[in-house]
Amino acid sequence: MFEYNGKTYTLEQLQSVAKQKGYTFDELLNKNPNINELGKTTPTSTGADVEVTAAPGMESKSANLFLDLQEISNEQKRKLPYNVSQKLLREKKPFTKKI
Repeated sequence: MFEYNGKTYTLEQLQSVAKQKGYTFDELLNKNPNINELGKTTPTSTGADVEVTAAPGMESKSANLFLDLQEISNEQKRKLPYNVSQKLLREKKPFTKKI
């Protein structure tokens, strides 16, 4: 299971999204770094692991999550207000727009 923006998705759903966008699964994950694999332990500090698990009933019925998003060009990124671009960078969110 994977988590994106508070919703959970199966491996098959994300593979389907990747295929529809013409990406490999790895390319989809690289283009959307805020997709997290659930149940995988992630080191938070030296010697400390935290297990991330999905809440029951949070599974999404839609695999169309990424189909309407497209990364914006460098030109468009430069035109964003400073506070918007800094927030996206701080939160490690992709620079995307709805298509």
